[in-house]
Amino acid sequence: MVKIMNKKVVSAVLIIHGLIHITFTLSIYDPNTNDYVGWIRQSWILSDALGTTAVTAIGLILWSLTILGFVVAGIMLLLKRKEWRITAVVASFISLIAYLFLWDGLAPQPMNWIAGPVVSAVVIVALLILKWPEDEKLFGIKIENQGV
Repeated sequence: MVKIMNKKVVSAVLIIHGLIHITFTLSIYDPNTNDYVGWIRQSWILSDALGTTAVTAIGLILWSLTILGFVVAGIMLLLKRKEWRITAVVASFISLIAYLFLWDGLAPQPMNWIAGPVVSAVVIVALLILKWPEDEKLFGIKIENQGV
């Protein structure tokens, strides 16, 4: 029972982390604070060189791949697919690339979103470096050729 619960918790964390990124595909005006919440379509390094249209396209692609990656990783974990690890690691790297290039466009203040890159970095360290959690403990069975 504990093994199934851990799998569900890890899966839920991945899926929720992915879904929170939906906020960055939007730019929501809050009339109470007279400010925006989400990603306001700008990049500290790309905006001047590429313009708003290109930056918007790049940002939406990065955020969408991040959402898809984390949600798919969480579902794959529930389905006991060994590929869940590499999917979560790739989604984490895409997420960190998006945060790196689009950080200053996160509203109302970029530091309000610091948990996002922290969680993505923790996923990379846990899965890639520490090899935690072990699939055998999550699934209750030995899985060969884990890859990551």
